[in-house]
Amino acid sequence: MKSIYKIAYLLISVGLLSACVDQDFVEPQDGDSESLYTLALDTDEGGTYESETDYGLEIAFLDYLGDLPSESITLEYEIKDVEGMEIGEADNQVHIKEVIYEIDDCTEGELAFTFNAGAGTITIEPDPEIGMPEAIEVVFSLPFETVIEDGEEEEESLLDDDIANEDDRGFVFEVTGISAGNDRVAFSPITAFEFVLLDDETIATEWVLDISDEEVFNQLKLAFSPVSADLADLSYEEVDEIKMEFEYEEMKLVIALIEEEEDECEAGEFDNVEIEIEADYDAEDGELELEGSYFIMSEDDGEPEDELDFLIEASYEVNLDDETLTIILHTLEDEDNFGEEAYYRSDNGIYTFTLEKD
Repeated sequence: MKSIYKIAYLLISVGLLSACVDQDFVEPQDGDSESLYTLALDTDEGGTYESETDYGLEIAFLDYLGDLPSESITLEYEIKDVEGMEIGEADNQVHIKEVIYEIDDCTEGELAFTFNAGAGTITIEPDPEIGMPEAIEVVFSLPFETVIEDGEEEEESLLDDDIANEDDRGFVFEVTGISAGNDRVAFSPITAFEFVLLDDETIATEWVLDISDEEVFNQLKLAFSPVSADLADLSYEEVDEIKMEFEYEEMKLVIALIEEEEDECEAGEFDNVEIEIEADYDAEDGELELEGSYFIMSEDDGEPEDELDFLIEASYEVNLDDETLTIILHTLEDEDNFGEEAYYRSDNGIYTFTLEKD
């Protein structure tokens, strides 16, 4: 099942919503009541790889007191400002594929929606088991075609090309109205979300590090273990694969172990145990910055006792001919080790890694 990611809850100042139960849709507006229930977009922009065939956007209730409303809520929406693709219900067009919510870690429910030339409604109903969902996920279908791979049907993106695209590709999803049986439900003042398709001829894709040479792993361990106690404790024999995933403004260094664990939702299915280092990233003109945080673990009980921000400065180069990414790390510092006390610092670079496109 698709996971519904938890929203980073915001504190938003809102104006009173003067909507009645049976009135027409109204523009989302502010409210000032402490007991107001506010729905909000997960963020105002985001994106995914051009090889993907769908994208999920979360809409969730902000912090609230007591139980969520038990009456249904209807959102009116519009998909607009489409670039590099078309709106429509066909496979090769952008449309809403489904609207889902999480019942438990392994089960999801579906909500009713309408779609007509890019506009429509989404009806949020309480679930018999969990009541009103705290969050829903609007899943957009991106242009694809169905192909046969190893005798099975697969969806293949129509936007995944082998060129560096100069034109923008994306769309805007906007909540244009809200109606609820409880008149104390409102939508956040931020009503529009901008989707951007990431061009995987740039740094924004998944890269695999060749660790057939143990020294490559040892260098990576030296480079990143100051911000990961789990990586610092690893041995070469425990590691199966290492990836760098550059998503929309977020980077994940994923170390997949040989050790496996059973999938909690699929009995008999096993996945590699993974260690992740996450950071926001900014990449431009060959310069790369990674900003994140990590926990300091207690020597007594092994539990987190502090959290520190860190910054990595690096340079990079994407080679389109052989589909490789070369990253040179120059500096790693955190709140307690910066300037001359940085973990390492060199204008010429300390660690160099060459990765291949996955």
